Amino acid sequence: MLGPLQENDRVRRGSLLETLEVFLHCNGHWETAAAKLGVHRHTVRHRVRRIEEITGSRLDSAHDRAEFLLTLSAHRMGATTGSSG
Repeated sequence: MLGPLQENDRVRRGSLLETLEVFLHCNGHWETAAAKLGVHRHTVRHRVRRIEEITGSRLDSAHDRAEFLLTLSAHRMGATTGSSG
């Protein structure tokens, strides 16, 4: 689920994965996420649209947000334990 975002960030030197994580942890509040990322709220909106296009998920869907949160948590846990998953 995160693979396409990681690849996009690698190829385009982007920050979609970081934006996704911050946006979710800010409960979808554009202004709060923008402030934490140090960008304009419209930049966050653009990135969120790009995330949705790449993943086929909707960040206005509670189910999709929960799936992303669980996937990000598992990804972070794998990164801290040295797993490649």
